[in-house]
Amino acid sequence: MKVLFIIVIICHLLHGLSMPVTQDEAYYFSWSQNVALGYLDHPPMIAWITSLGTYLDVNIRLFYRLGIILIASLSFPIGLSLFRIIGVKDPSTKLVGMCLLQLNLGSILCGFLATPDAPLAFFWLLAIHEALAALGGKEKRWITAGLATGMGILSKYTMLLMFPVFLVVLIRHRSLLKNPWPWKGLLVCLLTLSPHLYWNMQNDWISFRFQLNRGLASRYISHDAATDFPKQIKPSPRSPEINMPNYFTLPTEDKKSTLKIGPFLELLQRISSFFAGQMLVFGFFLLIIRKKNLIGCYQRLTQSLESR
Repeated sequence: MKVLFIIVIICHLLHGLSMPVTQDEAYYFSWSQNVALGYLDHPPMIAWITSLGTYLDVNIRLFYRLGIILIASLSFPIGLSLFRIIGVKDPSTKLVGMCLLQLNLGSILCGFLATPDAPLAFFWLLAIHEALAALGGKEKRWITAGLATGMGILSKYTMLLMFPVFLVVLIRHRSLLKNPWPWKGLLVCLLTLSPHLYWNMQNDWISFRFQLNRGLASRYISHDAATDFPKQIKPSPRSPEINMPNYFTLPTEDKKSTLKIGPFLELLQRISSFFAGQMLVFGFFLLIIRKKNLIGCYQRLTQSLESR
């Protein structure tokens, strides 16, 4: 297992040093030059993590990515500890689980790319780890579970989906409703979020409105409320800014000639895309893993959750 850990760290470092900066990373690196409690379209964690490069005043991409590489590396011992908590003791089963956790495409990319998904994945794993430890009798770990959840929300708002997970746990174990520690964990989570909530309140809830508007209405909103930039000038109807999206759309006659598929074929297409995505994320490990190892790991997890 130590060899795998060393391989993972070396891969993260080599990728962080050799891979060019992506467009999104350049965007977040510019945030790190002006560290704040919030930004137009995301919470601030990614700017905080990448601010090392700005602090050292070096134009080397590896330094901007070091924070990401560090938390990605820390996910390895946390994953091992998680297997121990749920009762996985067989070395081969544990190795299979760690390969799935560390060597899938998502983990490789989140191991060096400075995007909000990297800290989100780390704090999601940490929140589950701490919650399971709390359910195992270490009640004070609800505090760290709440802290990890708050830090995850500061990474990406998708972490809000952790609240329904905890709600299901509380419903299944109603005795926890009378236990003060889960509520203390919730309080710690809210306190962790409070500076970012205050920043949003001072800036017309700009980052929340941006995400809701993009996700629900598929259009963007002005950046005026959250920056010191001058207000944007509305382009004229015939300007290049207005007509540029037309370059990426099919002409009207081409749209009419496209093949229309029924709802059943569309469903099959979605299902096939889902499984193709799983193969892309988990790689060909799904084809070479021994069936009993995979099933054994799953059974350990479900039995551990049921016993709690």
